[in-house]
Amino acid sequence: MAALASSAVTVYKSGYQVMLGGARLTIKRLTLVLTGQGGSTNTIDASTLGFTEMLSCSNATADDDGFLYPAMVSYNGSKIFLTDMSKNEANTATRDVPTDITDTVRITVTGYTA
Repeated sequence: MAALASSAVTVYKSGYQVMLGGARLTIKRLTLVLTGQGGSTNTIDASTLGFTEMLSCSNATADDDGFLYPAMVSYNGSKIFLTDMSKNEANTATRDVPTDITDTVRITVTGYTA
C-alpha cells in the first residue's frame, strides 16, 4: 500500500472565496477510492487533494451509505486521518487510532489552495 494517488480523487463539487491578503479558501466535496489509505503511513495528503493546507473535514461516508468513517485533519493540515470503529471494537484504547481503509467514500474538505 501507499499514499493516495491523485487518480483516485474525483471532485464532486467545489467552491472558493478569496480572503483578505489574497488567500484562497476552498471547499471541496470529494470522492476518494481508497485502497488501504487513511492511517499514519498510507496517507491522504493535502497536495493530492489539491490543497496547500487543510483546515477541516467532514466524516467520510461510504458510497453505499452503509458506513461512516470518523475523519480528522492532522495538526499541521497536511493529512487526513480516518478511523474504522468496527475494527477496534474489542479494544477501546485503540478506537481513535488512524486506520487504513479500503472503500469508496465521499468527504468534504475545507482549506487553502494556490
